[in-house]
Amino acid sequence: MPEPIIPMLGDVELRTIQHITTLERRSLVEHPIPGMAGSAFQDMGRPATFINLSGILYGEQSRADLEKLRGKFQAAEPLSFAADITTATEITDVLIEDLRVVAVAGRPGTFVYQILLRESQPPSPAANPLATVNAGIASEAQGLL
Repeated sequence: MPEPIIPMLGDVELRTIQHITTLERRSLVEHPIPGMAGSAFQDMGRPATFINLSGILYGEQSRADLEKLRGKFQAAEPLSFAADITTATEITDVLIEDLRVVAVAGRPGTFVYQILLRESQPPSPAANPLATVNAGIASEAQGLL
């Protein structure tokens, strides 16, 4: 059996995660057809996947790790993410959408956290609407020379 992957969010190691859940959906448009039982569905692809992490930070490094997480949340930039649950979904980059932290009473330096991540899909390359026109002009120019 392969070694388990230590969950990593950017350069922050999250060894004390207690739960990781994902939400993957499909965007379906229902087309009811008169006189037909049921409907026809059109698959419009899938929206970004959500990943929900919850765990505990404790020990001497807990405050430093919490500040790292807060800094990454405030930076609002895509981060690399690795965990066993994401290997099947092929998610590599995420954005921190929500960060919740609770200080545990009576336990200094102990924090319970919940992080909601959203898959950060790279933007598709912009289509050049004039590409065919430019190609035609270039071939005509070659013919004139």
